[in-house]
Amino acid sequence: MESPQKSPRHRERASRDASTATAFSLVEVVLAVGIIGFSLLAIVGLLPTGLRTQQLSNEEARAASALNMVASAAESLRTTTSSGGDTTWAFPAYFSDDSSNPLVVSVGQAAWTSTFFVSDGGMIIRSNDTVTRPRQTLFLRVYPPQLEGQPVRIYAAVTWPHKPSDTASTGLSDMTGRQGFLDTLVAYTPNPTF
Repeated sequence: MESPQKSPRHRERASRDASTATAFSLVEVVLAVGIIGFSLLAIVGLLPTGLRTQQLSNEEARAASALNMVASAAESLRTTTSSGGDTTWAFPAYFSDDSSNPLVVSVGQAAWTSTFFVSDGGMIIRSNDTVTRPRQTLFLRVYPPQLEGQPVRIYAAVTWPHKPSDTASTGLSDMTGRQGFLDTLVAYTPNPTF
């Protein structure tokens, strides 16, 4: 037995029913576009906040690296002379504006200050370095031991961003009102013997 032939009208209606059963309605499409639009708007809105957070994180990491170098410099104090019975220690070359004449600390010496800068990589750079671009300013106040066996204490503060007006004589009071500030106190008792 042969199946009856369907008229063109029946075929058109059957294909239309099949296509509408698998398609999205206009409401579903509008809802999906609205959700995608809202999500994109939220992402674009949060992007500046994420970038600022990442920049601040980089600045803090750079400052922490410089403060770690200060602690390392204190641990690297080496005995140079014993003038008048007072022991003198020299800081590493990177901790001085003149590598041939390192900063020294001796028993009984008065407290003194110095200012350095911090590079992009978090390294301490000399205040007289005109080649490396400074990113942060590092202020140091060194408190020498007053008796043999006492620790050398170093107060170190890093601020950012670096201002073009910062020089080797920039003090702690000049570093207020900056975007960021990180400080520490390092105490280290160097070996008193040669």
